[in-house]
Formats: sequence, structure tokens, C-alpha cells
Amino acid sequence: MIGQAWPVAATGYTILELGEINRQTLQLVLQAYLVADPRGNTFADRFANYALAEAAAKHFAAQGLLAKS
Repeated sequence: MIGQAWPVAATGYTILELGEINRQTLQLVLQAYLVADPRGNTFADRFANYALAEAAAKHFAAQGLLAKS
């Protein structure tokens, strides 16, 4: 399940939270962060924290990389 989503500067790339809902607390149990390209497709890579995902998103943007659809 996708939780929050944050834009990465003005790159068009987005960082997404990936996790599962805890049925007892109804809170998202965060498992990883994903990066989506400007088309909305996500890269296969999963990142352990926000900072790593942000660095990857900036790298992808600088290189003009797009995720496979």
C-alpha cells in the first residue's frame, strides 16, 4: 500500500511510502520508499530511508531516467 507522497523539488519525480496497514492500530507500517518518475511509473529500487530515496530521485532526474512501464 502507498502512504504519503512527496514531490522532489521541481523535478517531477515523487517519493512514495510503501507499507502495510496494521489491522490493530490502523497505521501504516513503513517498509520502504519508492521513487516515481514524472509519468507516475515507479522504479524497481526500494530505499531504506527518505534521504536515500531523495538522492536517487535527484540522480534519476539529472540523468533524465524514466522507470519501465
